[in-house]
Amino acid sequence: MVQNDDHVIHVGDLILGSDVSILAELNGHIHVCTGNHDTHSTMNKALRAGYIASVQSYMGCYISGKMYHFQHFPTDEWPYKNKGAILVHGHMHNRHPPTENSIDVGVDTPWANFAPIFVERIPSLLQKYGPKASQ
Repeated sequence: MVQNDDHVIHVGDLILGSDVSILAELNGHIHVCTGNHDTHSTMNKALRAGYIASVQSYMGCYISGKMYHFQHFPTDEWPYKNKGAILVHGHMHNRHPPTENSIDVGVDTPWANFAPIFVERIPSLLQKYGPKASQ
């Protein structure tokens, strides 16, 4: 699914342990928003090996004219929340349903189906699985 020139924003817990060699099998420019299992030493090792492009605690960016905020943990507040930004997070392993403007994109959610989610799909996923879907 991921091509070599694609940018992948991983919302944490990329690898458990210290052996980063498995990351050589991944395509794309991988940007990691660190999770509770991502240690400084492992992330530095992955950076030095060239397996990942960047590491940060969170990332905000505009994609197709929409503001997204990426981080590992869900939260009630994030930059630009009240200006239409969407929070994209992990950590919850499908125990945190989508809200009107936040979604868990962990691979173990039904909408991810153990594969990456293209960011362009996120607004439609919020409509389909968020609180308005049950009304």
